Amino acid sequence: ERAVLLGRGGRHREALIVYIHILGDLEKAMEYCRREKASGKPVYQHLVELLVVPPDQSQLPGVRLPEKTREPDLDAAVAVLEQHGQDIDLGPVLTSLPGSASLHRLANFLTAAIQAQVAARHSVQLVRALQHSAHIQLQETRVMQEGVRLDMNERSVCVQCGKRFTTLSAFARRPDGKLLHYSCAMDTS
Repeated sequence: ERAVLLGRGGRHREALIVYIHILGDLEKAMEYCRREKASGKPVYQHLVELLVVPPDQSQLPGVRLPEKTREPDLDAAVAVLEQHGQDIDLGPVLTSLPGSASLHRLANFLTAAIQAQVAARHSVQLVRALQHSAHIQLQETRVMQEGVRLDMNERSVCVQCGKRFTTLSAFARRPDGKLLHYSCAMDTS
């Protein structure tokens, strides 16, 4: 019940310590990670780290760890990595693995993790390129619209009311290029 309370309190690493090193139940720890995965917390990362590096007493205040905790289990950690590698950050996991861990045992996980990171980077680059392209198109449209020449002289008349423009008249331009008084444009909208 302590693991359940710790988990509800958001203290996932401590809950996993209870499941793995006090209760010695890896299956319950896996079940806990499956339930908590949706919360967005790195529960599988904690699980792998706790499987390869046993905790010390300071990581679980208020609870006495048994004298003989679970031995580091690289095989179980590799199995978790292979099953749930997409939910685990590559960097911290690699630093927590012991130096004796062979790359051959980690090959499947490393391959999948690197491919996922490359795919994510490519999709970010693609989105940026598409946004840049859209920005350039908008800039081109703006420049084209601002570059339209307006010929206005003393004979120019409003297409709405038929009156001439005075030197103090505010005017608007319709998409078809015709000019009208600003007040006439506001009346038609």
